[in-house]
Order: sequence, then C-alpha cells, then structure tokens
Amino acid sequence: LTWLFSSLVFGILASVAMDQNILYDRYLSGSIPAFLLLAALGLRKLQFAKPLLLLALLTTMASFGPALISWLTSPEKSDVRAMISDVSKQLHGRDQVVAVADWQKHMFEYYLRNIENDYYINVSDEAIVRSAPGFDRLWILAAEFEGVDTSKLRAQMALTHELIHSLEYGECRAYLFQRKGDPSAE
Repeated sequence: LTWLFSSLVFGILASVAMDQNILYDRYLSGSIPAFLLLAALGLRKLQFAKPLLLLALLTTMASFGPALISWLTSPEKSDVRAMISDVSKQLHGRDQVVAVADWQKHMFEYYLRNIENDYYINVSDEAIVRSAPGFDRLWILAAEFEGVDTSKLRAQMALTHELIHSLEYGECRAYLFQRKGDPSAE
C-alpha cells in the first residue's frame, strides 16, 4: 500500500510546502503497478462470485471509459518540443523569442537552450510591450493552460506590430509579430 499511495502523498505534501500545485496525473504513474496488482488480487478473490466480478468489471469500465475515450479522441495533444522545434526552423537572425511561462519556465529553458537567438522567459507583459518597439520580429511562445492567457498581451502588441504567423500545438501556441510597416514581412 505504501507503493500505491507514496506518489500521491509526496505530491500533496510538495504542493502544500511550495504553495503551488505540482500534483499532475503523470507523476502518479509510479503507483500504476501497485494499483494493478491490488486490482488483480481483488478480482482473483471475486472469481467464485461471478455476479460480483461482473459488477466490479462493469464499474471499472464505466469509471475509466469516458476519460480514456476523451483522451484517445482529443484532436491534438499539447507539444512544446514540436512547437519550439518548428519555431527554431523559422527564426531569422535578429528575431527575439519570449516565452510566457509560469510553472512551465524550466520546460521552456530546456528546449530553448539550443537556439542561437536571444530568448527571454517569464518576462512581464508590460516589459514585453515596452521593449517591443525595438524588435523587428518577435516570437511569443506560450503553453496556454493552467491559467496562462496571452490575449491581452497580443492585443497590446497589435498596437505596434502585426501578427503575421501563428502555430498551434494543442494548448501550446507560438505567435510571430512583425513591426508594422516593415517591408521584410513574409
């Protein structure tokens, strides 16, 4: 049972200690073997009570089925790696890259480390808008889940720059802005 609950307990304790939710479903995968062993043991004990076994299987299918179907049929998964890879292929020499990130800061740092252009992570919207006039082209990268919303930033950027390209990978998005009136638009 320790094996089954340790991931959950440590996730809850870390979230409380850090005052930030870090408990995500993928971190509970270490409990899957223990859960499956306990479930198999429970089903094995029910082998002589066929109606109870059938009820247990139907209950399991009913509880996990909708989530599994939803996950399997969702059109596109969020993929930061693919987004950053595609952006890095489209970067021009003086392009600036800004990652709007909160808890994803380390993820962006890891995948952006190999690009040659300057990049900034976790810069406030005001700082981006204030420095934007100095940029001919500016990429804004965001994983727009867990409360991250770039709509206000994009609206402010539209005052001095025009949105000329966007990439979408589920909830991960990249926006390319170019200074208005710049003849090198693609």
